[in-house]
Amino acid sequence: MIGLALLVWPAVCNAAVGTLRPFVTGTTAFQSDGAEYAAWQVAGSPAITVLDGRDGHQHLVTPPAGCRLMRQGMLGEIRTDAARFMLECGSGQQAVLDARSGVAVDLSHGAGAYYDWISTGSRYAESRRTCGNGQCVALEDLRTDAVSLRRHVALYDLNRPGAPVSAVCGALRRRLASALEIAEPGYFAFADGVFALPTKSDEGVELLRCKGKPRILQKRVIPRDFQLGAGILTWDTGYPLRESAPEEALPGPARLISYRLVDGRRHEWRLPSIPVSGIGDGPQPFGYSAHAGDTVFWIATTSAFGGETGATLDQATIYTARL
Repeated sequence: MIGLALLVWPAVCNAAVGTLRPFVTGTTAFQSDGAEYAAWQVAGSPAITVLDGRDGHQHLVTPPAGCRLMRQGMLGEIRTDAARFMLECGSGQQAVLDARSGVAVDLSHGAGAYYDWISTGSRYAESRRTCGNGQCVALEDLRTDAVSLRRHVALYDLNRPGAPVSAVCGALRRRLASALEIAEPGYFAFADGVFALPTKSDEGVELLRCKGKPRILQKRVIPRDFQLGAGILTWDTGYPLRESAPEEALPGPARLISYRLVDGRRHEWRLPSIPVSGIGDGPQPFGYSAHAGDTVFWIATTSAFGGETGATLDQATIYTARL
């Protein structure tokens, strides 16, 4: 752990605004574990590229026949950890890919019920809400294939035996429970007792822990895509593509922001506004952000399937910068 249990929040260091550089074009899917690894797949290629965000090393992984890296999709709820990534394999089948070994583990369809798997750690995969009324989730043990049902209003540690509920102190429990009820992907991030989310007005960025006062990191923005791992928090103020039309942002330039918990060091990058083939809104910063190791990513939508109520990602260009 990288000094997250500081008694006093470090001062927020002023940040110069940098520029993101195009890295890979024509991608159809991207995932990041928020700590070390990112993975993407390019249109027409059966291979998945895995990047070690700490040293920049890349290698190719060939998924099982018929499988491909899951895209964020209309709800964008995919959450990965510990160098594991989600695959979709046709006919409703899904799998978890170990980026280090290249080994994939098939996930269960469920006994009498269909499970839509959207999150994974090193030991368990977690489904979208199920049980008919959406009051539970399924967890599958990646080593034994055993599936159990858990009540959904909790944050489970998918890297530990038994997938226990993540330890949350009373001071944060109510805010976390409320955040879990919000379906918006990337609405919050929680790791090692640190909780990042929008302020109560939804127009700022707030950092909480069990002891000490909250830290306001940004005001007058609508933050999205929170990711917290390896002692680094990232978020952005770009536009998402969802089933509904993109929301209007508050006045001001769209940015990707990083904040290092141990020393308060902060970086910002301008988000590129580019035309999106398939929708007619003109150049806009459509996409989502992530990080792995010392690398930040902006997955900029370049083409989408348009509709009356919004759009769905088709292809994207990955932009990057180093911290």
